[in-house]
Amino acid sequence: MVNRRSRRLGEGRSPGDPGEAGPERLSGVAESVGGTGETFRAGSPAAVPRWRARRLDFIVVLGAAGYAAYLSGTLPFTLQADIAVALPLALVVAGTIAVWPSWQGVEVDPMTVSAWAPWAVLLVSTVVWEVVNYLMAPRSEHPTLSSVSDHAMSSRGGKAVFVFVWLIAGWALLAGWRRWRR
Repeated sequence: MVNRRSRRLGEGRSPGDPGEAGPERLSGVAESVGGTGETFRAGSPAAVPRWRARRLDFIVVLGAAGYAAYLSGTLPFTLQADIAVALPLALVVAGTIAVWPSWQGVEVDPMTVSAWAPWAVLLVSTVVWEVVNYLMAPRSEHPTLSSVSDHAMSSRGGKAVFVFVWLIAGWALLAGWRRWRR
C-alpha cells in the first residue's frame, strides 16, 4: 500500500504511468535485492524489502519469547529483575532518540474526534474503574488491575505470557511507527 508521502515523492507507481516518475526514473540508484527482482530507490524509506522486515519481526518474536522465559524466572523486586525490566525500556528510549530526527518535516494529518475518542473513553473508564475498586473494600470483591495482574502472574507461565505480550506490544508500536513513515 502506498501512503500519502510516497505518492508525493512519486514512489510506488508503475513505470508506464504517463507523467509519473517510476522508481527507475527517479534520481538515485535502483538496486536489486538478493536476486529477487525487487527494486527500490537507494536511500528511500522503502529501501528495506518486505522479506527483511518479516525476518526481523520473526527474530524479534523469538527473542521476546526467550527474554520472557528468562524474565519469568526472576524474583520480583530484586536487582536482577529490575535490570531485566529496565533493559527493554532503555532500548525503546534509545530507539526513539535515534529515529526522532527522521520525523522532522513529516506531515501528519490532524486527528479527528473519531480517531481519539475511543481511546479517551477506554482511558477514562479504566481510571474510574481502578479508583472505584481501590476505594472499595475488600479487595477480593473489588479487584484493581494490579491485584488481577498479580494473581495472573503468580505462576512462571503467567508471568512469561505477560512479559511476552508487553515486549511484542512495544515492538508493534515501534515497528508500526517505522512502517507508517514509509
